[in-house]
Amino acid sequence: MSIRHLVRAITLLFPTVLLACGSKTTIDIKDAGTQKDAVLRDLADARVDEPTLPDSAPSKGDAAADGLLPSSSDARPDISDTLPASTDIVPVQPDAALADIGRPDTAEAGSADLSPARDGWADSLQPIDQTNGDQANRDVPYVADGNPADTRVGIDVVAVDGLAARCNPVAPGAPISFQASDRVSKFYADPSGCLVYGYIYDSTQLLVFDAAQKTVLTHVDLGGTVMDFNLSADGNYLVASLDKQSAIAVVNKASWTVSLVATTEVPKSLAVDNHGVAYYLSGDWWDLRRIDLAAGSSSEKGLSSPGDDRGADLALSSDGKKLYVAEFGSTGCNLSLLDVTAPTTTVLSQTTWDQGYGFGVPSGPLFVGPSGRYVYYADHQFDANNLALIFGSAYHVYAEDSGAKFVVGSDEILDAQTLTTLSPIPDQIQAAAFVRDELWTARGQTITCTNSADLAAGKTLGLREGAASAIGDYTFIKLVADPIRPRLYGLDAKRRMVVSVDPATGSPMRTVLVGSTPTDLEIDASGTFIYTGHSDTYAIAQIDAASLSFVKFIPSPQDSYDIAVLANNRVATNSQDQWTFPAIVDVASGAVLDQMYATTDPYEGALFATADGNTLFIGESALSTCNITRYDVSGGQLKRVTSSDPGGAGGLPAAARRVVGTPDGTSVFYDGLCLNGNNLLEQRYVQTDPILSVSPNGVLAVSSTKVYRVADGTALATMPSACPVQAVSPDSKTLYCSGSSGITTFSLAGLQ
Repeated sequence: MSIRHLVRAITLLFPTVLLACGSKTTIDIKDAGTQKDAVLRDLADARVDEPTLPDSAPSKGDAAADGLLPSSSDARPDISDTLPASTDIVPVQPDAALADIGRPDTAEAGSADLSPARDGWADSLQPIDQTNGDQANRDVPYVADGNPADTRVGIDVVAVDGLAARCNPVAPGAPISFQASDRVSKFYADPSGCLVYGYIYDSTQLLVFDAAQKTVLTHVDLGGTVMDFNLSADGNYLVASLDKQSAIAVVNKASWTVSLVATTEVPKSLAVDNHGVAYYLSGDWWDLRRIDLAAGSSSEKGLSSPGDDRGADLALSSDGKKLYVAEFGSTGCNLSLLDVTAPTTTVLSQTTWDQGYGFGVPSGPLFVGPSGRYVYYADHQFDANNLALIFGSAYHVYAEDSGAKFVVGSDEILDAQTLTTLSPIPDQIQAAAFVRDELWTARGQTITCTNSADLAAGKTLGLREGAASAIGDYTFIKLVADPIRPRLYGLDAKRRMVVSVDPATGSPMRTVLVGSTPTDLEIDASGTFIYTGHSDTYAIAQIDAASLSFVKFIPSPQDSYDIAVLANNRVATNSQDQWTFPAIVDVASGAVLDQMYATTDPYEGALFATADGNTLFIGESALSTCNITRYDVSGGQLKRVTSSDPGGAGGLPAAARRVVGTPDGTSVFYDGLCLNGNNLLEQRYVQTDPILSVSPNGVLAVSSTKVYRVADGTALATMPSACPVQAVSPDSKTLYCSGSSGITTFSLAGLQ
C-alpha cells in the first residue's frame, strides 16, 4: 500500500458546490458523534487526526486533539480549534472525480483516480500516515491551482470556499476551445463557484458552463427572449429581463429553475446587488426603477436619473452602493454615476465629453471593472469614481481581471494601467470573462480558455518607462529643448511616447508612455516637468524631466489638445474641436481655477504663453474672421488685456491654428501677421511664411524653411531642407530638426 498525497485544506464542505465544479464524487459525511465515522478524518488546524476505530471518545473539549496519536485521535467535530466545526471533518474516500494537472498519476491500491488524470501539484504533497488500512485516501479534484499544498483531505478547497479557486485552469501556453450550442453573448463568471454564465443571442436560453470541466453544464430556459441578464457581485443572484414581459426572471442556482418577479414596467437593462435589490430601465426613453426581488412589486419605486436618452444600460459597483447609467443611441450620450444608498438618487459624477454634450452614438458595452478603479464606456477607460477623468481609448471592453492588470476588448488585450496592446485578438470576440486565473472568450459558438499567465506576452505590466530604440523608429510631431540640460524631447503620437534625445549625437535615450492620442508637448521654464496634452485622454500627463519618468495624470475639464505652461504650478489647456473652452488647471490639486464658456469661447483656439507664465494669448482659427486676445493669468484667472477686435465687430482673415510669440510677449505671429503683443490692434508687418519657433533670446523667428529677424521680418537664412518639426537650443545658437533621417542641426550663430 502506498499513500502519496496530502492536499489542500477546506473551510466549508457543501456537496452542491462540489458538483458545480464538476466533481463526480458522492459525498457522504457522517457526524463523528454517531460513532460511525471510521472513514472520517479530523484535520483541524491543518494537522492530521486519523481515527483507527469508530469514534467512541467521550464528548469533551479536546483542545489538544490535533496532537494525539493516530491510534487514539478524536475525530469529533468542534475540537476547540479556531475553525468552525463544519471544517473539522472531511470524507476519506476514493477520488472518483478528476485528479490534477501535472505529472501522470499511477495506479494505487484502493484508489479510483481516472487513468488519464495528472496532478503536478498533488505529487509534491506529503503522504498521510495510514495506520488502519485505509487505502482510499487519495488526492483531490482540481488541486492544480498554484496555491501552497494544504494538509486536509477530501475535496479541493477551491470547490467550496471561494479562495482563489482557479477552477482547474488550462496550463500556461496550452489554451483550449470547445463549442457551445449557439452564439454566446455576454459572460459572467460566478465568484462563488466554478461556473460561467452566458446567453444565446436572440433566444430564451441561458447557458451554464462548468469552468473546471470546460463544458456546458446545463441550459436554462427563461421563458422569454433574453433582453439582458446580470449576476450580483457575490454570485448569489442571477437575473434576466425578458422581451415584452413585465417581470424579472430569477434563476435558482440549486435547481436551475426560474421564477418571475412581477414589475410595473417591462425591464430592458438591469442590474442586481448582493441583497437581491434590482435596478432596471424600461421604455424607449429610460425610466429607472428599483425593486426588492424578495418583497416583490410592492417594493418597486421609480428613481430620478440625469438623462433621458434611449438605449441606456446599467451596472452596479461591487458594493452595490453606486449605479452607473449609460446612454446609447443618440448623438449626445453620457455616463452618470448615481448614489443609490438613499431613497432619492444623487448624481455623484458624470462624463464631460465634448464640453458635456456627450459621445456621438457610442458603441460597445458598459463594463465596470471588478477592481473598482476603472469603468469602460464609449470605447474609453474612465476613473470609476470621477467620470470626468478619461485615461484613454479602450475599444469594446468586455472584461478586466480582479487585479486591474488586463483589459480584454473585442480585438485586443490591453495593459489596464497603460492601455497599451499586449496582444491582438485575430478575430473579433463578442464576450469575455475572467474565471480567476483563466480568461474565457466567445467568438460565435467557440469558447476559448486561456491561462492568464499567457496574456502579458512577455511584457512587464504597468511599466511606462523604458530604454529607447533607434532614432529611425520614432516619428515626432513636436520637439522641445530642455532649458537646463543638453537634451531634447520628442513626442511620438503613434507610439504614445515622449522620447529623450542627446542633442550632440542625435541618439534617443529613454522613453515614457503617456495617454491616448497625444497632441502637444511642453516643458516648464525651470526644466522640472514635461507636460503632454491629448485628444483622447481627458488629462494632462506630467513627467519628471530629470529621470524621464511618469509622475501622474492631471485631470482636465475636456481633452487637452493644446497646452501651455503657466507660472505658479499651473497649466493652460484647450480642447480640439470647434467652439473651445480654454481653462487654467492647478497642477498640484487638479482643480480648474478658471475656464471660458459659451459667451467668450474661441473657435478652435490656439494657445501661447510667455516665458514667465503670466501672460496667455488665445487665437481663433478656421472662421472667416478670427481674433486673438491677450490675457493676464498671473492670478490664476483669465483676465482680458487686449484683443485684435476689441469691439467684436470684425476681425482678421481666416487664420491657421497657430500662435507663436517672443518670450516676453512683445511680438506675436498670428494669421500671417506680426502683431504688437502689447496692443494687438497694431500690425507690425506681414509674415506669410508661417512661423513655427522664436529663439529664446527673442531675436529670431523660424519657419519650416527660413530664419527671419523678429524686429522687421527680414529673411536672414534659408535652410538646406525643410524643418517642419523643430526646437531652438536654450542659447539660441542651434536649430534642431526632426525628420525621416533623425535629428539634424542648423546653425543660428551669428544671425541677428
